[in-house]
Amino acid sequence: MLTQPGHWKKYYHGTQPEQEFKRKYSLSDRARYYWTEPEVQNALTTLRNNLGDKVLPYSLLSQFIGETNLNAAQVIDMKINKVLNEYMAACSPII
Repeated sequence: MLTQPGHWKKYYHGTQPEQEFKRKYSLSDRARYYWTEPEVQNALTTLRNNLGDKVLPYSLLSQFIGETNLNAAQVIDMKINKVLNEYMAACSPII
């Protein structure tokens, strides 16, 4: 985000510490603009390769996911499906 500030600079005002906070914790999902960048894709591939099919630590999963005995790919799929289900519910006609 720092090397390509065009996606956030006009939205995150304030001092440098305030902008740092907003880049990290904002509910406005500006990170989506960077997913297609080769550097980000390479980092994601490295992360997924490093994690492999190993079950993630119980403490991590129970605290942040609410389920246990999952590997990284399962967590990613679960999170994506959760968001897609929310969009589908919002787009479904009320009967």
